[in-house]
Amino acid sequence: MCRSTSYTVMPSGRLQFIFRPRADFVSYSPPTFKSLGGGIVSTAKDFTRFGQMLLNGGTLDGVRILSPQSRPQHR
Repeated sequence: MCRSTSYTVMPSGRLQFIFRPRADFVSYSPPTFKSLGGGIVSTAKDFTRFGQMLLNGGTLDGVRILSPQSRPQHR
């Protein structure tokens, strides 16, 4: 029990609750990602399509997404 975070050992050697779980308590921490201009989160498939659009000079599936002036310079 020494690794439990729900109990503590009292001086008498007895275990004591230090946390009482509640059914209505939900702890959620969203995943942490580096912010790319607003914290964009995507799927691998979408990121691959984004990369393909960059490789195509700003177009994807025949549709211009980025103007030539706004495209990043590839080196």
